[in-house]
Amino acid sequence: MLTDLAHGDLATAPYVFLTTHGRGEGRSQTVELWFAAYHDTVYLLSSSGDRPEWVRNIARDPDAELRIGRYTRSGKGRIIDDPDEANRARRLVACKYAPHAPSGWGSECLAVAVDLS
Repeated sequence: MLTDLAHGDLATAPYVFLTTHGRGEGRSQTVELWFAAYHDTVYLLSSSGDRPEWVRNIARDPDAELRIGRYTRSGKGRIIDDPDEANRARRLVACKYAPHAPSGWGSECLAVAVDLS
């Protein structure tokens, strides 16, 4: 159930495993990332902008899979271009990890969303 994602155990899980499809040979790639959930969207931040392979994969092929704890969901990834939504994503992720992240972390990160199906 999607509402489970934004509430309770799933929202407080320490990380998400994101699987994207490779740009070259089409191989899948899975990375472990910090995340925050908002309604039916999972927000991710890239401190290296659009350089990481997972970001480039999403830009090429938005199909993605998220594993949070024992739950796996499919969705469509996108690089967020709306400034208000990007700021929401940065705030949500930075607030969730504030005790573990350096002060100001996230404020300049590239915001990425995965909208769950």
